[in-house]
Amino acid sequence: RPPRSTLFPYTTLFRSYKSILMKAQQQLSDDGFYGGAINGEYDNETGEALLSYQGSKGLSETGLPDQRTLGTMFSKKTLPAK
Repeated sequence: RPPRSTLFPYTTLFRSYKSILMKAQQQLSDDGFYGGAINGEYDNETGEALLSYQGSKGLSETGLPDQRTLGTMFSKKTLPAK
């Protein structure tokens, strides 16, 4: 087993990805594209929801939470008024 310090970058990256995917699943659910569990796990239902979302926004239909998809998904979030 590798030393913990060797695994740190990978576990941190995995946690970040899972967190981002959970936010994407929640947004897809809020927008009516996803009815599955908000668990940060990429499965067929998540992929299908992403495909539907991407198609509805005129994005490349990859089924993946790529940078353009996430940017479009979260760009509608506005900052609170000052």
